[in-house]
Amino acid sequence: MYEPHWQILWQPEYARLLLRGLWLTLALAALSSCCSFALGLILTVGRAAGGFWGRLAAGFCLVARGIPGVFWLLLPFYCLPFLLPLSASHTLNSWECFPFCAALLGLSVNNSPYLADILSSVLHVSGQDALACARLSGFRGWRYWLCLVLPLACSTTLPALNARMVHNLKNTSLALFISVPELTWAAQEIESLSFAGLEVFTAATLIYMVLGLALSALLFCVQRRLERRQQGEVVRPILHRCA
Repeated sequence: MYEPHWQILWQPEYARLLLRGLWLTLALAALSSCCSFALGLILTVGRAAGGFWGRLAAGFCLVARGIPGVFWLLLPFYCLPFLLPLSASHTLNSWECFPFCAALLGLSVNNSPYLADILSSVLHVSGQDALACARLSGFRGWRYWLCLVLPLACSTTLPALNARMVHNLKNTSLALFISVPELTWAAQEIESLSFAGLEVFTAATLIYMVLGLALSALLFCVQRRLERRQQGEVVRPILHRCA
């Protein structure tokens, strides 16, 4: 019967690989979540605007959702250098951070259509009356979007955004396919050097679990804080009138 050797994970060379992989996973998840959220907001505004930009944003979301997530990482990594002049292609391929940037671009593009769908859903359900009232009250242009539409959409859809951001965190493991030394790559590298597959992949699984739970807890706290703030804004005028 096989006896696990958990102490192998504490050997300096393997511990360094895991810590570096963890750091790159956190950096990739944080940056891609922010970039995909910003791109999702742009797509949401474009779809709501209608016309040419609305059709363009809707078409982009439709096409992007139909492509597997791993291909969004492979396409910029393998195809982008061929679209550049030869000297720029050599420079890009020799750049140490190019795999990380390709993974960041791919994860951001892959996640943004789903975020746009989530944010757009509130504009067609619970937010119609509030948005109509805002337009009648004189909200126009950027004030309409920044002061009302986007805060309303974000606060209403936080549970769905929570699930999507955790999914994006797990998708960072796809960066393994373009040689980004994130956590899954580090686990596979340690397994190939030590043959301790049970130990290292168990540790990697637990790390992913802790990261997912921590991210869910953080977004849940943000959701509760927004709910308390909104409740306070509703109750305060009533108490003022009663006084």
